[in-house]
Amino acid sequence: MKRSLFALATAAALCVAGAAHAAEPVYGTLSGTSKSVKTVFEVDYAGTLYGNLSSYLIDGVGYDIFSVVVDGVTLVDELPASPNDFYSFALPVLPGEHTIWVKGASFGGQFSGTYTVTPVPEPESLALAMTGLVGVAGALGRRRLKR
Repeated sequence: MKRSLFALATAAALCVAGAAHAAEPVYGTLSGTSKSVKTVFEVDYAGTLYGNLSSYLIDGVGYDIFSVVVDGVTLVDELPASPNDFYSFALPVLPGEHTIWVKGASFGGQFSGTYTVTPVPEPESLALAMTGLVGVAGALGRRRLKR
């Protein structure tokens, strides 16, 4: 029984790992002091774009973010009552070119942030993985019946 469960878990892990590693994640950093900073990058797979941006404004020194637009989606400042700014996002993306546009004003400081695009397994890969799992489970069930 323990061997059967171990074999099934190993097969599942290999199937899912194979599907998830079809494309490598894209990582990037953002920073700037200009009124308008546009970051453009490209991915060749469907995935999820995660990221965050922040700035501070203390005693009139720092950077004030006015707006952040990611692929046409205007983000909302998560610290609206504070002189500091923080934006985070998790958006689905398709293959192609993507933009992150930050507008603001520098008062002796800069904004900074990061983004990551992680691949979403394709439906065909998931279907193949599930077929493999069903096959392994069927083989284990037949083995058990023969005993």
